[in-house]
Amino acid sequence: MQTLVTKDRMILSAEVKVSMIYSGNNQINYISENIPFNHFIEIPGINKSSLGEVKLEIKEGIYEILEDESGEFRIIDLQIDILVAGKVYDYRVRPLVVDVYSTKEKLNIEKEDINIMENVENISYEEELNIDIGIDVIEVLDIREDYNILDKKIVNDEIVVEGLLTVDIFYIERVSGNVRNFKDNFPYKSNIYFDGEYDAKTFDINAKLGDIKYDIKKDILSIDNNIKYDICLDKEKRINGIKNIEETGELIDLKDRASITVYFIQKGDLLWDIAKRYNSTIDSILESNNLESSYEVHVGDKIIIEKSIDNEFEFI
Repeated sequence: MQTLVTKDRMILSAEVKVSMIYSGNNQINYISENIPFNHFIEIPGINKSSLGEVKLEIKEGIYEILEDESGEFRIIDLQIDILVAGKVYDYRVRPLVVDVYSTKEKLNIEKEDINIMENVENISYEEELNIDIGIDVIEVLDIREDYNILDKKIVNDEIVVEGLLTVDIFYIERVSGNVRNFKDNFPYKSNIYFDGEYDAKTFDINAKLGDIKYDIKKDILSIDNNIKYDICLDKEKRINGIKNIEETGELIDLKDRASITVYFIQKGDLLWDIAKRYNSTIDSILESNNLESSYEVHVGDKIIIEKSIDNEFEFI
């Protein structure tokens, strides 16, 4: 399946796999074809930069057998109703001020706590699914699998996923030669390890089944497959941001401060914090010490801080 987002429209290209078992010419026959289709959805307000996700669900299939040009019933007219569910979204970057100061006057600063979800790890994991079914098969006509995730949770350093695998098989029985159908659910469980040094709170999981492989044995049909998980692990992070800033008009008195201050970098220091403490700016400190903008502080470094200030406000 492929999707393309354009202005006010999402275009979808996909295929429907159609499988049929029928009787003709005194024998059981099987046919399987992929039928391509295209569809578009009008969504006002979206554009080329938008991202889209789509899920398809077959609601109903209706067929009618028709005559061909020679009068033989060899044409199948098929109508398939498909439910298309999707969403379109944009990534938007919003500025967040977490600290501010003035080099000339005192400020009244109102802060607030903001809770965000931070992505901490993306995991890809495959789980093998092996099933032995007690049926006596001479030929498999059609075999399909589907899954349903019943529960997912974080336990210590593992993501635990529990689900049901549905297996639906049409086959020819070895002894009788009749067409039979077998359908049943098989529980499965996946334990997926992740780095537990961070406190992951939530996760999104997408799963997809692989290609089915099977082996016919006497009285047993062995089925092998795998389910692939793509997992996005998140944790809640609280940021103390600035909600409102008011100028007080009260000037900062710098007359008693030395014209030049020599400062030695301590553990945990940031250039921003040093500049704020001495009513200077990062640019002024870099210029006074002939340092490049890429400079990173190291414990024990000596820097010079000059009293002369030109800038008024600094934001981060």
